[in-house]
Amino acid sequence: MEEKINYNLVMGMCVLGVLTQMAQTILSTILLVPLMDVYQLRYIHFGNIIVINFLMQTLSGAICIWQAPNLDKKKMIIVANLFSIAGLIIFAIAQSLFRDAFKGFLLGTAIFSIGSGILSVTLVPIMEAIIANNKEQMTTKMFTMPAITCLYAVCQAIIIMLITGAVVILGITRWRIAVLFLLILPILSTILLITLELPIIKDKELSLSFVDIWLEPFFWWIIAGTLLGGATFAILNQYVSIFFQDVFEWSFERANLIGMAGFVIMMGVGSIANLHLMKVFATSKLLLVNISIVLIAYNLMAIVPTYGAVVVAVYIAGLCISLVISGLFWLTEKYFESAGGWVFSVLIVFSNLGASIGIWCVGQLIENMTKVVSPSLAFKIGIFGASLAPMMAGLCFLIIRKIMADRVFLKETEEF
Repeated sequence: MEEKINYNLVMGMCVLGVLTQMAQTILSTILLVPLMDVYQLRYIHFGNIIVINFLMQTLSGAICIWQAPNLDKKKMIIVANLFSIAGLIIFAIAQSLFRDAFKGFLLGTAIFSIGSGILSVTLVPIMEAIIANNKEQMTTKMFTMPAITCLYAVCQAIIIMLITGAVVILGITRWRIAVLFLLILPILSTILLITLELPIIKDKELSLSFVDIWLEPFFWWIIAGTLLGGATFAILNQYVSIFFQDVFEWSFERANLIGMAGFVIMMGVGSIANLHLMKVFATSKLLLVNISIVLIAYNLMAIVPTYGAVVVAVYIAGLCISLVISGLFWLTEKYFESAGGWVFSVLIVFSNLGASIGIWCVGQLIENMTKVVSPSLAFKIGIFGASLAPMMAGLCFLIIRKIMADRVFLKETEEF
């Protein structure tokens, strides 16, 4: 059966899936800010809908991992696409369904986030299977974990530009057209998927059990680092656009294209750069250096008054933050050499959980601060408070590096 697999088309389906996932991850973030005045929304609404987004991704992803042995990957992706289609439609017609449009936004977000969560734990293993089963083709040879991170960043940048461009061209009053336009992605993905045979996802013969992994203290520190790394990434990714709009009074399109899209493009560049750096330097050292730079970038955003310096800080953070999650995946693979691919799905779920917790905390801080200070100052305070995430992540990375260095049968400088 393996001979009949068209790996390029399967990768194309995965790219459509990633585009769908990215659209659902940032749709609310992009649209709710310009819609605040239209539907009388507050910052607490903005924060809550992002939390629901990541929380539903976490729950659906966790259920998929729990039931993974009993689920067919092809059917999982089709179900995910159906949730995506239903959620996007409900989001678009929210005002027709509810007197309070925000309830419709919340329901639509919750539904399409279920699809996004399923995609998050199914697409990466499929792409890894393509690498393992088809290493001789150049089109699939490049997709190591950092390169997959780059793919996600590029897809997110594309979605940001598409949604922003559609809203600017059509006008904010026709925002529903931009949302319904996104339906093309899950529909095309489903049509393509029906005609394809997926590669077999093979775990190694001596796979560690789920219990064996969880009994390892190292894995608990990896989980902690993933939680904090997910929060560090998501806070910047979700708040950077509204930060520029409120603090520096940038226009909707300028904040999205220069702020948010610029951040994720630099993530893509950073992923490729780190792919080469990991061949020269120990990954655990790179993690410590990168998270330290991200911490400095967070603080610069909070205290520097000029937007030029803040843009530079955001871009540098994008360059460095790209290694955080993919680097932890890489270290986990090296430490648990006989672990199965399900471990990475577990880490994706915890990354989404960290994102939801971090965004909720920052959202609550900003909402409370707006009651006593101006919104622009409240956002600066929120970002300053959020710097706790990269600071605590750095401490986790120090402990992870120490544990790995104590494994005398591994050459830390070569492997890690």
